[in-house]
Amino acid sequence: MSSDLEMLAAPFYAAAVVLAVSGATKLRDPVPAAQALRTAGLRATTTSSRAIGVAEIGVAVSALVAPVRVTAIALALAYGALAAFAAFVMVRRPGTDCGCFGTSSAPVGPAHLTIDVAAALVALGIAIAPLRSTIDVLADQPFAAAPFVVLTGVLSWLVVVTMTDLTTVLRATSSSGGAG
Repeated sequence: MSSDLEMLAAPFYAAAVVLAVSGATKLRDPVPAAQALRTAGLRATTTSSRAIGVAEIGVAVSALVAPVRVTAIALALAYGALAAFAAFVMVRRPGTDCGCFGTSSAPVGPAHLTIDVAAALVALGIAIAPLRSTIDVLADQPFAAAPFVVLTGVLSWLVVVTMTDLTTVLRATSSSGGAG
């Protein structure tokens, strides 16, 4: 390991994976993202939603393949934009679905904002102290990098679940008064 900030490698890769999944979802079904953007008062079409998805995939894949300063900054900017959108929607259009993950999306809430800000900060950390190549990062891991890859996958999955299912459950629980 070449830097104290390499501890951010798994969260950085997880942020890139989540962004890629979000982008792929917009390519497959652009309608929820377009609706979220329109609800926020932006002009949006399924074509613009797909273009956003392509950009997300491009940034994510670039960050995964070459975790260097420029790709880390691009990832930070992507999550910064998502955080700004989340903050705007929370204040101006509460209850708006994020459109992040297609029909699985949930209303924008504190979890979205927190995750977006955290991902942007992680990416900025990597921009300050870029990782070596992904191959080198994996080569430095014990047990042929299996635990690192599993950790990154689980972290990615937890982020998606938090932004979709958990957000929906928490909102339903709070609107029902928490009664079970």
